[in-house]
Amino acid sequence: MATINSHTLPTGYRLLDAYEIRTVLQLGVASVRYAATADDVPVVVEEYFPARLAKRRDGVEVAPESDRVVDEFAAGLSAFLATSRTLAGLRDDSIAAMHHWVDANGTGYAVSEAVPGEALSVRLERQSGLTDSELRDLIHPLMRGLGTAHAVGILHRQVNPEAIVIRPDGTPVLRNFGIGTKVVGGARQAFDAHAGNLAEIAPGYAALEQYSPSGREGPWTDIYALGAVMYRCATGTTPADAPFRAAGGDLTPAAHVGDGRDGDMLAAIDAGMALHIASRPQSLPVWRAMLFRDAPQTTLASRAARTSARGFGRAASVGPSPIAVSRQVTRVAVRQGPEDATAGRRALRWVVPALAATGMIAVITWVDTGILRGNADVSAGMPPPHGDGSVRRNELADALRAGGTGPTMVMLPAGRMRLGCFGADCTSPDAPGRQVIFKGAFAVSKYEVTDNDYAPFAVATGRPSPPDVAEGGARRPVVNVSWYDAVAYAAWLSEQTGREYRVPSEAEWEYAARAGDVGGDRADFAAPSAAVAPAGVGAANAWGFHGMFDNVSEWVFDCAGTDRTLAPEDGTAWVQEGCESRVRRRGLWDASVPEAGPAGLRIPGDPERRAPDTGFRVAFLVD
Repeated sequence: MATINSHTLPTGYRLLDAYEIRTVLQLGVASVRYAATADDVPVVVEEYFPARLAKRRDGVEVAPESDRVVDEFAAGLSAFLATSRTLAGLRDDSIAAMHHWVDANGTGYAVSEAVPGEALSVRLERQSGLTDSELRDLIHPLMRGLGTAHAVGILHRQVNPEAIVIRPDGTPVLRNFGIGTKVVGGARQAFDAHAGNLAEIAPGYAALEQYSPSGREGPWTDIYALGAVMYRCATGTTPADAPFRAAGGDLTPAAHVGDGRDGDMLAAIDAGMALHIASRPQSLPVWRAMLFRDAPQTTLASRAARTSARGFGRAASVGPSPIAVSRQVTRVAVRQGPEDATAGRRALRWVVPALAATGMIAVITWVDTGILRGNADVSAGMPPPHGDGSVRRNELADALRAGGTGPTMVMLPAGRMRLGCFGADCTSPDAPGRQVIFKGAFAVSKYEVTDNDYAPFAVATGRPSPPDVAEGGARRPVVNVSWYDAVAYAAWLSEQTGREYRVPSEAEWEYAARAGDVGGDRADFAAPSAAVAPAGVGAANAWGFHGMFDNVSEWVFDCAGTDRTLAPEDGTAWVQEGCESRVRRRGLWDASVPEAGPAGLRIPGDPERRAPDTGFRVAFLVD
């Protein structure tokens, strides 16, 4: 067996006696990708091998480079395996299928489909660009696939023409997700002097926040990259690097070079490639509506400003950028409040070297980290917090494109809440709690999603209906659904209605359950049920919600963590990349613990768990 270098497995090596390594495809910051075969079927094997943390022993075994980095190596490995497992649970033909993941040789491996076809980069070398029709055919499925990943808290991070493959039948596929790259050192590793092609950043396609370890990444980061791909396809030129643009370099807007093209689409491409996070669409449904004009127009502007991007945090405020970058590298004008005349000096945080697209070495002194982290003045325009139950009842049910209506939704007011439990009698996992402030109104479903709500989704997506769907009547909460099922249903509901539905955060769920109780006590409990009760049976709480404490357990979006002080202050879900466990808010009936009482109503759960005691609700932000 031939060893390519000390970073790689030898050619001919058989992983698990099933996957034979053929050649190296890419040396990355966090991993190595290999072309391999399984019984002569081509596959791609990705090995967790963070170059600055790992060393290889005996040509195969991987170990931390020193005792100093053991914990960091282990954290990255855990994230790699968890993210691989999550990707393996996705079912979308526009994402390269993940077949297998395994912990072996002291590290982790992920085995995925070797997509047959031609990379978009190769096609664009052969033809200068794509027509509007070809571009729509390309982008529609890619947005769907990315949306599927975003819905479970995974970013691609490396969208570029090389990461897109056109199958022989003409359908596009996304490959090469950046598994674990953020965990192991961040994007600044792209500029380290490692051997091989270790840079994770594709010049022209990476958003500015990816050039800093402290950059706030989210769906908007992949939107920038996909917008850059569209720019290349529409204009025939690769866009300028984000740091070059930030230093005053020119990028001709797509709208100015696309004679005879769809003006709305070109304008949306430019919006997706905005340098400032807050100026970009914050989620794919919002951007899709801007690109293709097939969603209700009334939702676009406000949702771009306030959409919760499914676990990545509230969107930053949209409006004029607080940064005006001059044409000179060292002159950056920052809008400052009178109370903080020295903010610019204090915010000198980072330097971006190596503008790879031009081969130049440039130093950019960056003054406002808001362009990287999307920070917004959370107090500006925020309604006075309240939580005394004085809410005007406002309910709606959106029409579905396939016919019928979605779940009945109850609007909730902006306000504050003490999340979790406070006091001497509180114990983990509800303590310690923290204050949460909701800046804007949102809606949560009045009942658990029912069999009747779920059935059209199961039929439309080819998912098997849970075994109990046909047994309890249309009004019964749907059960035997995993966290992934719940997320997929919310994504389907978004497509059906044009409104961005999602699984609620734990804070949103508890806010609805407390119904205005801002103290440390929970809402009133009902007597435990012997079995799942129909939705709506029993009295509603003060805000009109049924069954939050006296029926089935309910999935929320958050990763499970024991310290609730980690919960975001704005009420969004607490997530970390590759989390292996999600929170269930447990009702008083639990199939595994029939006698369960009010204690321990918050428990971690395997997101693949399907059980007859677990259902879910949905939520959306109110425009």
